[in-house]
This record gives sequence, C-alpha cells and structure tokens, in this order.
Amino acid sequence: MLHVAAVWTFIASQGLVTADCGHNLSADILLLQSRHELLLDRSQKGVSSDPTAIAAVQRQEVWPLGFDSSEGRLRRADSGHQTWLYMHIAKTGGQSLIKDLLNGILPTGDGLYAWEACHSFFERESERLAHGSSFMTLLREPRSHVLSLWHECAESPWGLWNTRFPRDGTFENISLWLEHFSQSSTLKDFNCYYPFNFQSRHFIGDANCHHASTTEPPDLIDVLHQLDRYSFVGVTERYQESLCIFEEMTSGELPHYCDCENKTAWDTFPTHSSTHGVSEHSTRDLTDADLQMIDNMTTVDLQLWKSAVDIFLLKVDKVEATHGTRILCDRQLLPDAH
Repeated sequence: MLHVAAVWTFIASQGLVTADCGHNLSADILLLQSRHELLLDRSQKGVSSDPTAIAAVQRQEVWPLGFDSSEGRLRRADSGHQTWLYMHIAKTGGQSLIKDLLNGILPTGDGLYAWEACHSFFERESERLAHGSSFMTLLREPRSHVLSLWHECAESPWGLWNTRFPRDGTFENISLWLEHFSQSSTLKDFNCYYPFNFQSRHFIGDANCHHASTTEPPDLIDVLHQLDRYSFVGVTERYQESLCIFEEMTSGELPHYCDCENKTAWDTFPTHSSTHGVSEHSTRDLTDADLQMIDNMTTVDLQLWKSAVDIFLLKVDKVEATHGTRILCDRQLLPDAH
C-alpha cells in the first residue's frame, strides 16, 4: 500500500518540489495509488489480457507506483551552477540517462530537470532559472524508435494502466497499428503515442508531444534551428560514447571506460538499463511493408536523426584528437540507411 503522507514527506524533505506544488502532487499520488490498486485487482480477477504486464506490476519491477520513472526537478543546482534541462523523448533511453546522470556523470553542483515534454516547456523553465541552464536530449534511429513506441503501448504496464490502447486484438501486431495511422488522417492514438515524426514534434510543439493536433509534418528548418540550441545531443545507438562526450564536455577529462580499444576498461561503464517490461524486439522482425509505413511517417525524424549523427561524429573526432583516445570503434552508425 502506498501511503501518501509518507511519500509526500520524503519528497519534500529531499527538496525535489516546492511547497506550491504540494497539493497537485498529493493528488497525483492518490491517483497513482488508485490505479495501482485497480491494476492489482484486475490481475487477481484475471481481467487483463496482458499477463506479462500484470506480472511485472505485481512484482513492482516497472511503473507500479509511478516512481521508477522519476522526472521533474531531480537535483537542484548549487549556487553559481547551471541546471541541465533534459527533454526526455519517450523510448530513446531516457530512464537510463537519468539514472546515469544522477549516479555520478552529472557535474558536481549542477542541477537536473527532466520531463517528457516539448521544448517550449523547457524554454519557460529556463527563463525562471537564476544561474543559467543548458538543454540536452537523446535521439534515436526512427525505425527502431517507432517499433519501441508500439511495444510500450502494447506490452508495458504503463501502457496497460495509463492508456486506452485496445486490448481486444485490434492492434495485436505492429502492422495493424501502423495501418491505423497510415491508411487515414486520424489523430486517434488511444492516449498513447502518435508516431508521425514523434521526435521532431518535440522541438517545436506547444502541448503534450505524445499526441498531435495536426497531421502536418513539422518544418525541418524550424526543427534543426531548435536542435542547434542544445548543448548536448546524444544518439541512443551509441549511448556509452554519447555520455563519454558529455563527460569530456563538462569536465575536460575522459573517463577510463571511454577507451573503446580497451575492452576491460570499456566494460566498467556504470550504466543502468530499463526494459519497461516489454519483450525483446528488433527492426529485423519488421516486414518490408512495416518499414515503408514507418519511413513514410518519419521523414522529418530521419533528417533530424541524421543531423544529430553528424553532430555526434564531429564531437567524437574532436574528443579523440584532444585526448589521443579512441572512443568510437564502430563508426557504422547507419546500418539501416534508407
């Protein structure tokens, strides 16, 4: 059982929220408690058609009370230090990044604010910070990203209790889900994810970027203009290398686990991973028709990701030249080039 008063007391004592948001957070915790109890009740009665997700929630491995995905002001900046504003784009490795940043990669004294929100949200937050801030995000290859969006909606405990994603077989495979969006101009996403140019919309959207208010694609020039404002842009496909760039950028030093030619050192990278309770998946499992539908709905995302890769490779070259250490042993970053 989740005790609201105890949780709120702990959160307030950690300085993670201000007093003026206490009422809203208490209400959110009550909502989380009621949803958790409802989900457990469903599992006991055999109501759910997703036993894997139910089992994960019963074990409280992922998403059970909403705190495994802690976001918001996760660490306050010390006086004179900046706050990193992390635009967490769903299914790009955000939970791993948050945990790794808080586990020692974030510079001492710097703050961290992370949220699954559009850039405009962080723009407003930046204006309120007295000691300055920097934007950061992760981007992912569109085909694997859209596949992961479907798995989160269809299989995860979060998708089970926080969305209206059909559980009657309507979208029993990703092909049916993709066809739902591709064969019409519908914006109906069942309170889960609208996959069209999902990543690009985050840079110019004004509302909840999980969803969309128009079928028109984002303007690539506007998206890339916003991308240029980000101090750190990592790529999910080279996650460890991306964090090596971040650490070198913020400290001027390169950790020993950034030497990709030294496997023993490389394997000591202190990372965290989260599967969100979904099954293993690969773009190799997609049909040609699936890939074509994804390509058609991610035309702007593909250009955005390629731009992020170009930025990443330039920074890799600079870091390697500065330190005489190779941090990227596999430069074939576009295995599914299309």
